[in-house]
Amino acid sequence: MPDFCFQIQPYLKERRFDAAYDCVYFFTVPIWSGLFVCTILSIIMISGLIMIMDIKTMDMFDDPKGKTITINVSE
Repeated sequence: MPDFCFQIQPYLKERRFDAAYDCVYFFTVPIWSGLFVCTILSIIMISGLIMIMDIKTMDMFDDPKGKTITINVSE
């Protein structure tokens, strides 16, 4: 891992940071694994949605050579 860490000092007495005694890296192993799992699950969900949107249903359910269904509406 690199030696770069993110340091915050809430009560800044001088214009310099004190020595970092508990330096925690910004991207730790749990953060990387969470981002990796979220990326994999997002890819699976997006591909599933694309597959669902690509389903084609039949336009007509009657025989095009046969007699058509007519419905007379009268009030």
